[in-house]
Amino acid sequence: MKAIILLGVFLVSFATSAQFKSGENVSIDQPQEDDVYLAGELININQPIHGDVVASGGTIIITDSIKQDLIVAGGELTLKGYVADDVRAAGGKLYIDSEVGDDVVVAGGEIRISKNSVIHGNLVTYSGDLQLDGDVKGFLKASAGKVSIFGNIGQDAKITGGEVYLDGEFYGKTQIIAEQLTIGINAKFNGEVTYWTEKGEVDFKNALTNTTAIYNEDLRRDEDEFSIFNFTPLSIGVILFYLFSVFLILLLLNALFKNKFPPLLEALERSKWNTLGYGLLYIFGLPLVILITIITLVGIPIGLFLLVAYLFSILFGHIIAALFITYYINNRREKKWGFWTIVFLALGFALLLRLVTLIPIIGWIISVVVLGFTYGLFIQKVIKRKEVVV
Repeated sequence: MKAIILLGVFLVSFATSAQFKSGENVSIDQPQEDDVYLAGELININQPIHGDVVASGGTIIITDSIKQDLIVAGGELTLKGYVADDVRAAGGKLYIDSEVGDDVVVAGGEIRISKNSVIHGNLVTYSGDLQLDGDVKGFLKASAGKVSIFGNIGQDAKITGGEVYLDGEFYGKTQIIAEQLTIGINAKFNGEVTYWTEKGEVDFKNALTNTTAIYNEDLRRDEDEFSIFNFTPLSIGVILFYLFSVFLILLLLNALFKNKFPPLLEALERSKWNTLGYGLLYIFGLPLVILITIITLVGIPIGLFLLVAYLFSILFGHIIAALFITYYINNRREKKWGFWTIVFLALGFALLLRLVTLIPIIGWIISVVVLGFTYGLFIQKVIKRKEVVV
């Protein structure tokens, strides 16, 4: 319930805020008394902010204090300033080297929490690779492909991962679900430990302090808790976090490219089928080009780069498509919607597209068609530019 209330307050605050900055390079070089909303390729916060900070960007660097909440989404986040309240962050790489007064919820490809960090609330993470060197005063819930914990956990811990390495001190109950579990020489467990590993029982050596470690086969079923279709508190948190992330990405895209979308839509008006054809060529033809490039030894680096770019475009394509749909309706019906109206409507379309893709076969076809039109517009724009140059 608290999460739903916070989401409502968050969305209302966006609509009423006057502290908004966007651009390629955005810097806060003067103290700010109110909430701040930022969007840019590079964001630097070098002065204290006495309200909330909501930011979306390619690279976000925070070196001074934030007196309330921090909500960010970006390619890379570096947090070195004190945050008095909660932190909500999503990105490719997240590095936290600071003190946080309350809860931290983060999702990313790579998450690093330094030895100097202290989280006074709870820590919830979803990542490909998590390394926790600092201390968490509350409970820990971590889900990652690789988990390494060297810090202290003040309350209960629940850890799910592929490779799990534990070398810190755990003061509450600990539950571990791992394909591979390694207990370090400095690890210490003060509460009961229940665990499951793919390889069976593990030797905890001298890590257990007046407690026991119980191997439990039933813990494998707990992995289903991470499905968004089981509405546990954790799955609801994942959904809300997804909403925050999509909203911030839309905010960034609309701030940077709001003048670029209308001209692209002109191609769709002229020739819808050509646009779709170019898009389908991209979706089904580029993987073949990538495969051929990787097969040739000289072209492996190029092939891998194209593969990453292609997967990224497919993963985030529904968000870009949602903006195109919003601008298309805006232009077609001459609505003259403002910046925030477009962002909120695009969020609705993005969620609708994501739900549609869950429908077997039909949803997949709709997704392919929508992405086809989206990337077909980009390809036609590139072709048009080349024709002008010639």
